[in-house]
Amino acid sequence: MQRRLARAGYYRGAVDGVMGPQTRRAIRAYERDHGYAG
Repeated sequence: MQRRLARAGYYRGAVDGVMGPQTRRAIRAYERDHGYAG
């Protein structure tokens, strides 16, 4: 997931497989920009 978010420009941290705060922020930003967030 982190790799995909990074390729899309949403994640800039280390790709470590950990669902930490940086990954969660990237997911929220992606969802917001693509109309998924409620």
